[in-house]
Amino acid sequence: MRVQEPTLFIHGYSGTYFSFRKMLKRFAKNHWGEKSCIAIISRTGHIYFWGRPRSLIQVLFLENRDNVAHQVKWIWKLLNQLKTNYGIPHVNLVAHSMGCVSVLMYLNQYGYDERNSKVKRVVTIGAPFNDLEVGKRTPYIEDHPLTTTGPVKMSPLYRWMKANNIGMPADIRFLNIAGNLQNGTFSDGQVSVNSALSLRYLVRNVRRQYQEYIIHGKQAEHSLLHENEQVDQIIGKFLTH
Repeated sequence: MRVQEPTLFIHGYSGTYFSFRKMLKRFAKNHWGEKSCIAIISRTGHIYFWGRPRSLIQVLFLENRDNVAHQVKWIWKLLNQLKTNYGIPHVNLVAHSMGCVSVLMYLNQYGYDERNSKVKRVVTIGAPFNDLEVGKRTPYIEDHPLTTTGPVKMSPLYRWMKANNIGMPADIRFLNIAGNLQNGTFSDGQVSVNSALSLRYLVRNVRRQYQEYIIHGKQAEHSLLHENEQVDQIIGKFLTH
């Protein structure tokens, strides 16, 4: 079964063309869609479409170490062009690491913007939602226990997202994937499971199902999560049903 809406794949901090390249090939092999386009976003926010946006679209930020605020603006411009220039009404978003935080910030601020393609499904992989540094690797893994109401300690960015998530459309479906190396760190080597699963408190107004999965073992390492075929199957089922 193929994914019905175009799906955008957004890399994390320092991501490149190779970040999602193999996953996109595996998606094609599983008949979930074909990579039709690369959307290249320049350092000044200009967007070049290499191919025609359909099916699976790889997003590349040439300034791949920039901050979340700039990425939010670029995502807005990209979804605006997809609707304005290509008539695409709905999209899905698959993001890794820092890209997940940028996606969530975009939805908080612009999720209801009718000028842009509407987001139907979101997949977040290894997301540092409650990290002080959502991009750079820190000397230690930030791991704050979760309670019934949220993390016991919140980063400034997480606190802002929790206070300002009223702008997020309530009909978006979320799939949240975290990694646990099972080496005692309760993390994927960079992002703690608790930080990734902190998303659950930011999407409580979502009407439809919020799903979360923890991938275990060596293939749950942060940079290997999007190379893990178990992750492929979980995402493929989520996007096609």
